[in-house]
Amino acid sequence: MNCAPKATWTAATLAALALAAAGCGKDELKCPAGQLNCFGACVDTTSDPNNCRFCGTKCPTGASCTPTGCWCPAGQADCGSGACVSLSTDQNCGACGHACGPLGSCGGTPPACTCTAPGISCGPAASPECVDVNANDPLNCGACGILCGQGTCGGTPQICTCDAGWTRCDTANPRCVDLLADEQHCGSCTIACAAGETCDLGLCCAAGFTNCAGACVNTLTDPSNCGACGAACAGGDTCSAGKCCPTGTVNCSGTCVDLLADEMNCGACGVRCGLGTCTAGSCGCVGATFCAGANPRCVDLQTDERHCGACATVCSASQTCSLGKCCATGLVNCSGACVNTFTDPANCGTCGNACPGNHVCSAGICTCPPTAPLTCGTTCCAGGQCCPPDNTCPLAHSNGLGQNYNDCAPLGTPSNGATYTVGMAVRAGEAWRPTGVGGLMPCGGGSCYTVTAGGACATWCYTSLLAGYVVSVPSIACQCPTQGSSTWN
Repeated sequence: MNCAPKATWTAATLAALALAAAGCGKDELKCPAGQLNCFGACVDTTSDPNNCRFCGTKCPTGASCTPTGCWCPAGQADCGSGACVSLSTDQNCGACGHACGPLGSCGGTPPACTCTAPGISCGPAASPECVDVNANDPLNCGACGILCGQGTCGGTPQICTCDAGWTRCDTANPRCVDLLADEQHCGSCTIACAAGETCDLGLCCAAGFTNCAGACVNTLTDPSNCGACGAACAGGDTCSAGKCCPTGTVNCSGTCVDLLADEMNCGACGVRCGLGTCTAGSCGCVGATFCAGANPRCVDLQTDERHCGACATVCSASQTCSLGKCCATGLVNCSGACVNTFTDPANCGTCGNACPGNHVCSAGICTCPPTAPLTCGTTCCAGGQCCPPDNTCPLAHSNGLGQNYNDCAPLGTPSNGATYTVGMAVRAGEAWRPTGVGGLMPCGGGSCYTVTAGGACATWCYTSLLAGYVVSVPSIACQCPTQGSSTWN
């Protein structure tokens, strides 16, 4: 007898098996021919009781592993305990679970039950096989297999005494039955319902019909028994789905409606016109489209997330329907593309509103970026405090020390004081050290602007022959430039 148990694999075991079979990793175990790598060990699956035929298949205790699987010794079997047990015991006589019972014993070859009086054999399919049919046994009352069911066994001879409401039918299979519901004994012990019929209050009726005063009726449509036996509809009413409704209406979910005009049930229950009207049982969609299917109705294909752009085009949970296109929440359909009108410079605030020049879109408003905060005409400029007359960006001026500043004034000419101003000098100093301390000092009969910061000082002259010259020293003692110093403009 092949006693190989069914293996129940966990996810972890399956993963381990896959790794073992595939031999993953650079340290793959190489096994000799005829052996498999099972969890890091080479085994012979034709003889290993812990890995029989497959890695991890363990044989029952006492069983041997063969090329065809686990086998218990002759006369034994695994009866669910994980071990091979004898089939010659009173509990497992000839087969697992076949008990002889107290009135029998197991023996012989092959093993079989021998019954002792008053026990008799009820056949090898019965368990226990040996029973006393005269011992008030409700499973074998007076004979093998007589099930009393809703009753008790007793008397001489032994018969079933049925509980109240139950009847004993002494047929080929004597037992207690409910004549009101038993399809083999419907209304009488000798009446069996035909295939497809049910026994309703002792009368065989076709499926879906009910016994009302001895007649099989459909309580969903019978106006004399509408919804229940005896529930008669008033004159002129019809029975619709078990509810009395005026002529010309039907029962839709408990409400009588006119399918020709009801916008929630147009032509059939559940057909909702939505954005339309119901005329003669058909939805007339006004500025909308009728979409059939599980929930037929008039819809706006521009906004309906179940019918976006076309019937049955369903947006995902993270999308909305924008002008007939499914877009991620927060995005808008602009000419077929889903865009963020809060940040898109081509569609800023609304579709088609393009920001001019190098403006950016922030919160739906076209504005200049922080790196170019000055607006001159339609252009965002990187710095300065004014715009030239032609609305171009201010000129970039060199402060002579490696930085630039923007100013609307034309470039200065060194040694020509008429081309420089104190404002230009101040902005040149701010470009060098924005947080430095500014001041004025005379140099060579002219005026200069100084900035002190970090233990250093720089001087920009803007009048006289020193205009346009600058010098910086690593000291807070500021010095005047010479005409040999660096120039700024």
